[in-house]
Amino acid sequence: MNDNINTNKRGRGRPAGSHDFRTVAVPNEQPDIRKLARALLALAGVQLKSADKENSDDAV
Repeated sequence: MNDNINTNKRGRGRPAGSHDFRTVAVPNEQPDIRKLARALLALAGVQLKSADKENSDDAV
């Protein structure tokens, strides 16, 4: 039964022979300040957790 599950999942995802693509950011004249603030706060939180983890690893 496990073999059947694995064979079905092989076709998922982007094909290996597909072309590369780029994502281009388009600036808005009126950016949503609340969304930008949430994104920056989330980034700061991730960086803080990463720094705390590095500091705790060095102490051990």
